[in-house]
Amino acid sequence: YYGMFIHPFNDSNVFKGQGSALFRLADYARETGTVIQNIYLPNGGGGLLAGSCLALNELLECDKTSHYFQNAQLTVCQQEGQEKLVENSGRLEKIVIPSCDLDFEGVAVKENPQTFFSIIDQLHRAGRINLVSVSKSKILKTLQTFHNSGGFIEPTSAITLASSQEGDANVVLLTGRNCAPNDPRLIGAFSKAVSLS
Repeated sequence: YYGMFIHPFNDSNVFKGQGSALFRLADYARETGTVIQNIYLPNGGGGLLAGSCLALNELLECDKTSHYFQNAQLTVCQQEGQEKLVENSGRLEKIVIPSCDLDFEGVAVKENPQTFFSIIDQLHRAGRINLVSVSKSKILKTLQTFHNSGGFIEPTSAITLASSQEGDANVVLLTGRNCAPNDPRLIGAFSKAVSLS
């Protein structure tokens, strides 16, 4: 028998695959004529974020998609007190968290890998990265509302959803089990969670 360990996020094929969500978003933008302004996504291990940065760069360089993404920004959502990326005098800094909050397994990573930071920092210097933080209590409330409505998302996605309630997102990337996008339980849960005050 032959086995191979594939890292859940610190692997170039994995994070490029995670970033492919933006290519599907580009298909949607072209089909509907929607201009993408602000994409909210979580910073867990950093794979989705790094992959999304690479994908956004590629979409901006492509003649068929650049119009739909010309003003697009990635809003990086993090739990308060567990931030792995911070701004200091306009510069992006990578932080190593001394101890992780293990309540949210997707963000229980002490730091983003350096290879990710380089990719993310490049987009930050281009003015396309925003950082937001949200309280643990708001994340828990979002999770509870979502689950009580019959939906399921990972706690990492609850950070994104809770953050998006206060912002100007027109795209929110969520992760979790594979649900059909037209599943009425998921749509109902999402609309109730978004309407939280």
